[in-house]
Amino acid sequence: MTTVRNEESGEQNTLGGTIWIGASGGPSLTIGNLVPILFKGTLLPAEATHEFLNATDKEWFAGMLPITLYLYYGDHDNRDDNNFLGTFTIEGVQAAPDGPQKFSVIVHVNTEQLLSVAYNDPVRHRYRKIGFIDISTLEPSDHKITPETIINNNKFLIESANLFMKSVVESVQEIKPLKFIFPSPGEDTSQNLQVSFYEALAGAEKDVTIIHTETCPICVGSGVQPGKMLENCPECQGSGWKTNLLQTDDGPISIPVTGCPACNSQGTINLYPCLNCQGKTWISTTQTKSFALIPGIESGAEVIFLFQGDRGHNGGPPGHHRIRVIVTSHPLFNRAGEKIFIRVPVSGKLAKEGGQLLVPGLEKGTSFSIELLPHTQNGKRLLAGNWKNFTITAIIQIYHPILLFTNPDIRQRIQSIKDALDGREYESPTRQIKQKAE
Repeated sequence: MTTVRNEESGEQNTLGGTIWIGASGGPSLTIGNLVPILFKGTLLPAEATHEFLNATDKEWFAGMLPITLYLYYGDHDNRDDNNFLGTFTIEGVQAAPDGPQKFSVIVHVNTEQLLSVAYNDPVRHRYRKIGFIDISTLEPSDHKITPETIINNNKFLIESANLFMKSVVESVQEIKPLKFIFPSPGEDTSQNLQVSFYEALAGAEKDVTIIHTETCPICVGSGVQPGKMLENCPECQGSGWKTNLLQTDDGPISIPVTGCPACNSQGTINLYPCLNCQGKTWISTTQTKSFALIPGIESGAEVIFLFQGDRGHNGGPPGHHRIRVIVTSHPLFNRAGEKIFIRVPVSGKLAKEGGQLLVPGLEKGTSFSIELLPHTQNGKRLLAGNWKNFTITAIIQIYHPILLFTNPDIRQRIQSIKDALDGREYESPTRQIKQKAE
């Protein structure tokens, strides 16, 4: 089931093509059964939710199942005729009936046509963003591989088939294996991007260096110097195979048995390699890309640059470049979705008598004041305040004074909180509060 929701916006940008989604691994829906989740012409921003039925242990196997989501962009029922946007992996989904019977995936596209993917985490009971794709520069017709593309890019396929039929009809003695060449997409490239705890929450402008391969512009992928050609291999006479002679009543027949080592089964040799790529047909390039890190991104989420991966083969499109975000830990704060937690050491005396706590904020120089009631228990969670779209909760950690001498972690945490408060004391007993009031 798919549910679509449009958000109120003054802009009238529309989606240029249909977004398709499929899954394999855990859910019963497989990659072959793509479903449209956002349709062409939808006003932006918009988002759609699709529910997948989870696999049962009878259908697959019991245990934690990795689930792979597939996204396509285009207006064709045949998935191969659409743009392949990429895959996203969901780890740790328990198979039904022990796990959830179904789970939901949300696809959101904002007015700048930045597409984000999230799913409802059945363990943490919240939605978790797992990837972002910029589709603003992508046309629905870009990089499609159709039967016409295969035929136009592979005339050798037709010629080889005709030669094969002619060889059968004329009963030639030497039958050469056919070479079938099909366009295929390039490999995806990837890298990790380390960001700070604060940058992941607030968002930031980041630069990344992408290293990938491109078709050599000098030889246009032939590997040969301009004006020169590949030569037939003298070892196999251009067949690409080593052959043995089989004696028959009609005479000897040449039978291919193994690939030719002299030309690596290509049938040709390069006597004039391109000086720019040394005959490899490709070159390695480096470029710097800038992008905005979405506020609230979580560790493990991916940012995808479409068609910025390695070169395609035989006319196929290039791969994508995937950036995996790694969020560094913070000495004071922890995060779970939209909630931020800070453990605050509190002396046993203050917890018994009550008082006031000063909790540092995420931005330098900011803090929150919390009233501590008498007889507060260890592990008590108190709401400190809100920051942007996040809530900050203090977790009370009661300690005995002797721990200041025996537990270095407690001492370090107390000192870190004081440093974040510019050296101020963060504990204020009730009697001090009354004295100030008087």
